[in-house]
Amino acid sequence: MSAEAALITPPVLGAAAFIMMDLIGVSYATIVAAALIPSMLYYLSLVLFVMLQRHDVRVDATDSRVGFGLRDLVLKYGHTLIPIIVLIVFILNYYTPYRAAFYAIVASVIVGLARRGTRFGVKDLVDTFYESARLLVPLGIAVASAGIIYGILLMTGLGVKLSLYVYDVIQLNLMLALTLVALTAVLLGMGLPATVAYLIVALTLVPSIIQFTNVEPLAIHFFAFYFATLSTIVPPVALALYVACAVLNANVVRAGAQALLMALPRFIIPFVFIQDTALLMLQEPTAYTAFNIAKLLAAIMALNVVVSPISINLPVR
Repeated sequence: MSAEAALITPPVLGAAAFIMMDLIGVSYATIVAAALIPSMLYYLSLVLFVMLQRHDVRVDATDSRVGFGLRDLVLKYGHTLIPIIVLIVFILNYYTPYRAAFYAIVASVIVGLARRGTRFGVKDLVDTFYESARLLVPLGIAVASAGIIYGILLMTGLGVKLSLYVYDVIQLNLMLALTLVALTAVLLGMGLPATVAYLIVALTLVPSIIQFTNVEPLAIHFFAFYFATLSTIVPPVALALYVACAVLNANVVRAGAQALLMALPRFIIPFVFIQDTALLMLQEPTAYTAFNIAKLLAAIMALNVVVSPISINLPVR
């Protein structure tokens, strides 16, 4: 669940952040800042859920079988966090993502060579270049697929037709239209990469929301992206869930139910930042914003208290 949320967590966010930059015309730093509070709330929800499980199994960090404790881990490898800090600092200072990434890579090399435990040789450097190029291939495929889909939408007029349907729904109720956007993003995400699913929704349904309502463009784009990434944990596809079940030898159906219970706050948070864009740092925070965050925290805690007993009585094996 935590790994799946990396797509919505700054400072990286994935390829969708760059697409969002082009579609909305905002800086990367603005997108990173907007993603901060919602992602923190979601991780807080996961921590609360796990704490409420009340499992009897505990791991002693001082146990020799664990390897070493947190203090030793920080002392030995804490310096490897410096490149991430460099990346965040340069992004928040409105450097382009490419330049910020370049400085972070330079910092990685310097930090890696600084201490014996993380020092690397020429072979390791070559392997790193190879692995980086290999990881870029799926990203290139996703971007190319997005371009093809964008062309199809323009040529067939499908985007216009879907926008008209959304316009009809908006006349009835905005929340109903947002629910339609959310369901479409989740369904598309089950058969497509999250970035491509988000792009389709952003080009077809989102423009009508922006044009005929007063919803902030960045807020509705984030809304669509949040739901497009849910397919990795929402059955029946849930690829991340299948991998976890294979590792743990767990029952997929029961584990899927557990995942849905854990992810419930993820379905609520986007609707909240649509109503109050200060959660995305798009405006100055006010007392009303603090009140909204407090209400959201209370709702997350209450939701976890309700679903935690259900989860405990729902074995995954």
